[in-house]
Amino acid sequence: MRQTQFLLLRLVLLLFLISGLKAALAQTWPPNEAEWYYKVSSMGGVYPPYVSYQNIAVEGDTVINSQNCKIITRQNEQALCDNMGRTTEYIYEENSKVYWYNTETETFTLLYDFTAEQGDTWSISVDNCSFDVFVDSINYISINGVQRKKLHITSDEPYYFSGSIIENIGHTTSMFPDDIYWECNGAACDSDYLDGLRCYLEDNSMIYKPGDVACDTSYLITSNSRLDKDKITLGPNPFENILKVQVNNTKTKSRQYRYSIYNMLGRNLLNGKVTLNSTIDLSNLNTGIYIFLLESSNRIIYKQKIMKK
Repeated sequence: MRQTQFLLLRLVLLLFLISGLKAALAQTWPPNEAEWYYKVSSMGGVYPPYVSYQNIAVEGDTVINSQNCKIITRQNEQALCDNMGRTTEYIYEENSKVYWYNTETETFTLLYDFTAEQGDTWSISVDNCSFDVFVDSINYISINGVQRKKLHITSDEPYYFSGSIIENIGHTTSMFPDDIYWECNGAACDSDYLDGLRCYLEDNSMIYKPGDVACDTSYLITSNSRLDKDKITLGPNPFENILKVQVNNTKTKSRQYRYSIYNMLGRNLLNGKVTLNSTIDLSNLNTGIYIFLLESSNRIIYKQKIMKK
């Protein structure tokens, strides 16, 4: 009898180990030692303006809600705004779908769906907010001889996550939908923004590098000295309908500046001219996040992310 119980116990332990092994093997992406480098650009109000990077890496494994997860860490070369998200994230992949842990609700939300086809949608929750992702089209690209699916997506106002997602690589603008932190937390950040994927590596081997810039490059933009002379105040931010622009330079009272407003897809929505102290009526814009540009002598002297409440 005792021997039978012992054999049953061994069988239960063996089944438990097999089940755990299957669960571990089922998660194929991201692999251990995976790394991403995203470009970070400074917004208006930072002088001298700079370009830097954010490093995201798989640091290990953990279990959350009985689910085997990858621990993802973010390391920013520059001190970035709070809207850049948490410094540690948790994700897991199952059946070519990647799930992201929402620490606010203590639940997982679908982040990437590599199986999605044109016309499909899914919802992503961040903190206590959520938004929908729409797959506009798909195509396939060859990366190091491997065909990978590329989803071209948009998200509902204000374009939290629009852009492209490459199969088993991730989003080509920012790995996580950072801009939603503005809207959800009712705050605005005018310092930095994520500006595109520079590199994706697995086990220290380069898998995807769309440009020529080194993964961890940082540099100051020192050629635009006019930004230092023409000190600019923009507000309130967030705003409701009226945006005030003030150029704090008494030597340029009669100068006109050209402004442009773009949505997060890079589509130009408004253009106009302002002088030393001006107000811009933006009541026709929908609630959301936009990019404000100010030009002088055909050069961009100020760039800032703004949010309409």
